[in-house]
Amino acid sequence: MRFRGEPGARLETGDVERRRLGGALAASVLIHLALVISFGESGGWREPQSRIPDLVVRIQESASSIPQTRPARPAATPTLHAATTPRNDAGPPRAAAAILGAPPLLAGSEQPVLTTTGESARVVVTAAASALPRVTQPLPPAAVPEELAQRIGEWIGNLPSAPSDRGELSWQQNGQTYTAVLKRRAQGMATDLERYDVEIVTPSDTGRWATGLTFRRLSFSHFTQFVDRWDRNIQLHDDEIAGRFHSNSPIVIGYDRQAAPRFLGKVTTAGKGFRTANTLGRRRHEDIFLAGLETDVGRIELPRKPEPFAVPVVAESGGHHRRFERDSRIQFQADGSYRWSELRGRDDWRLEPPAESPVYLSAMPGAELRVSGTVRGQVLVHSPERIVIEGDLRYARDPRSDPEAGDLLGLVSEGRVEIAPPHTTGRGDLDIDAAIFALGRFVVSHTDAPRAGTLRIYGSLTAGSLSETEPRYATRIDFDPRLETRRPPGFPMAPRFELEATDAAWRLED
Repeated sequence: MRFRGEPGARLETGDVERRRLGGALAASVLIHLALVISFGESGGWREPQSRIPDLVVRIQESASSIPQTRPARPAATPTLHAATTPRNDAGPPRAAAAILGAPPLLAGSEQPVLTTTGESARVVVTAAASALPRVTQPLPPAAVPEELAQRIGEWIGNLPSAPSDRGELSWQQNGQTYTAVLKRRAQGMATDLERYDVEIVTPSDTGRWATGLTFRRLSFSHFTQFVDRWDRNIQLHDDEIAGRFHSNSPIVIGYDRQAAPRFLGKVTTAGKGFRTANTLGRRRHEDIFLAGLETDVGRIELPRKPEPFAVPVVAESGGHHRRFERDSRIQFQADGSYRWSELRGRDDWRLEPPAESPVYLSAMPGAELRVSGTVRGQVLVHSPERIVIEGDLRYARDPRSDPEAGDLLGLVSEGRVEIAPPHTTGRGDLDIDAAIFALGRFVVSHTDAPRAGTLRIYGSLTAGSLSETEPRYATRIDFDPRLETRRPPGFPMAPRFELEATDAAWRLED
């Protein structure tokens, strides 16, 4: 039987079956594609939330595929990328893959990386902050050591006595609790400064933040020149002071066309400023105070009675100690020895051999000491009445050329330190290498003598008040930089503490 159709058309049984199969396959592809799209929009399968989720996408690879690594591009919202691979004669077609992208959790963090291999691809996706377990990230305290230094320094200075072990202070600042734990550092040598180590701690969510400070107590030898009561009848004129200068009262300066005082270091005063007297011409403020002038700073009180050393301390340190019951003259020798004699009576000199340990020479009440010569070693001369400088006092090893030189001299008087008359010192310049402390007054005698030269002090000068030095001497005082970290043995300490060192940063401790 034969059916008659369109001209030239033939239909066979195999063709019909293939067309039916093709239609079914097309419908299946459309259904699967709709499922894939729906899967991607709904977020797909997720791992349990017991840990930060990783998205794992497995892709069937051909044998010829090559491992590769590329950065996954974060998007503002999750996106779906569908891809198909070309047919491979050696195997079935590869399935489409869906890859989710998400923005990084924190700005500036590392971007997620997609790594594909011959078997699988693993994508680490940073999810929204709300999807992650909450981890507290402690932040360092807002306060920094410099902001705390003044508070700690005042606290140490107001302690009734120097603590030998520990002390604690707590306070609130910007809603944060701070605790400072103080420990006094042991002094190993007679020239050591008094130092305190302070650890500051403040709590955090995971432990505590901590940092360390070191404070030192100022010695009066830290000042190139320190004056408690400035005599209104005395003016600085042809003077030069290199280093820090402090006065507890306003200073008086005068100048003319030939000379003017020069302060090369920072000048501080507890007074309102300075006064001028006997001025001629004009001088700029910055030509006199080259490193600046700070007024109305706090007073630094001189001790009522300096106690530069005590016999038990000398005994413990192994120092050499000699007491002078009557007025005596001391001449230092370059080899470290010294000779001495009493002023009254016959000229009977006694020689003391060099000492490896510090040397303490003290006068009994009512006695004065007269000094000159070349000092080798560490020496302190103390008198409750008066110390008279009769000639040059120089170090055997010059610290200007050898900063590691160990020679140090301190002159401490509860009354006066005085420069002897010209017939004793000789005319010309007078050089003094020493740290000087005159609780009463520093005096240059016979100032009406014709100009002799320059009084040069290398070290420091502290005095309750000063006499005039001109016309006998112009004055130049240079600071000995070694006195920043040490002092002559037993030299008086000031009632002020300053920050010496800080840790580089706060540290987080469990």
